[in-house]
Amino acid sequence: MGSVYDERFLRSLSKELIKCISAAAAVLFFGTAADVFILFSGHISMAKALSGSFFTFVSLTLAAWVWQKRLLPLLRVKKLLAALDQDNILRVEGTFRGYSETLGVHGGIFTRRIYVDAGDRFRNESYSRELELPAICANVPFKDGDRVELETVENLVVASHPAFSGGPVCAKKGAHALPSYVIAAILLLSVLLWLVIHTVANGSAVADVPRLAVCAPVHNEEMDTLISDTAGVEIGYSNTLNAQDVAQYLATYGTFDADVIVLGKTYFDGVYYGDASPLDPNAITDALGFAPKYIEGEHGEKLAVILYDPEDDAYNASFPRLYDWFAVEAGTPMLMMVRANSRFAGNGDAAKAVTAILKIICEK
Repeated sequence: MGSVYDERFLRSLSKELIKCISAAAAVLFFGTAADVFILFSGHISMAKALSGSFFTFVSLTLAAWVWQKRLLPLLRVKKLLAALDQDNILRVEGTFRGYSETLGVHGGIFTRRIYVDAGDRFRNESYSRELELPAICANVPFKDGDRVELETVENLVVASHPAFSGGPVCAKKGAHALPSYVIAAILLLSVLLWLVIHTVANGSAVADVPRLAVCAPVHNEEMDTLISDTAGVEIGYSNTLNAQDVAQYLATYGTFDADVIVLGKTYFDGVYYGDASPLDPNAITDALGFAPKYIEGEHGEKLAVILYDPEDDAYNASFPRLYDWFAVEAGTPMLMMVRANSRFAGNGDAAKAVTAILKIICEK
């Protein structure tokens, strides 16, 4: 009597396991590679975060599908066969009567039930025994009416005469369903993961760029985006004309958080007392093609560049996009300065931001 789970079956089972593991690994590898590419491709925008969520969701879902539909049936059959008590063999002889139309379940695996008429009777009525084979096994070669001798353990067929092999195996015949709640959980996990990545990445980005404080009640959002992206700054506004509120804004956010400040000369004198990090006039002149006006310190250092001079319309014409950016208060000179204690003043990033902003509003 030949073993159903012979070398052919075992080789086929091992081959299918390797194929399934390789498929799951490949899916996870390409999904991870796509996510890593997004992570290191620059600023993590919301669009990139959504793309990352998609690749994470697809790769994890496909891996879960391979596990549930292919790998899990194979592993469970292998485990079940290894645990069978070979000392408790039951011999069954009789006539083969075909298959059941539906699958059964044995030890967490799907099985095909085969009928064998072994001459059993109950209340003078004959009935066929229902024996089981793992659903992943190849179909038995018997025809209805064939005489067979089978050995079973825990109702699973383990040997047969005429002999046949349970291979080649077909994992999809024993596939388990992939629950919808698993797919939903993967989707939720993917979205939450990339939401955290987006939040952390952008939070870090904000902390690592100069902050620009603008004392203006009205501003243009399109110019905000242009200046923020081009100059690499985070922009905040006082959003009021009330002198006391503006002074409070500068004394708090402007003094402790802002690096570059656009403000009226009155506040420059009254809040900062002319205290600012000196600018590089040569770099600014080279960038703009002309020398703008400055507020100078006691030793001639350039402390703030003048953006708007209410007494010099010709000079103001050099900054045509200033009026597209925010409302200018008539009669009040507008300046741009770098806060003296800014951590970006020493490495030159604040000065670069000033130059970039000037180039935008001068259309250079």
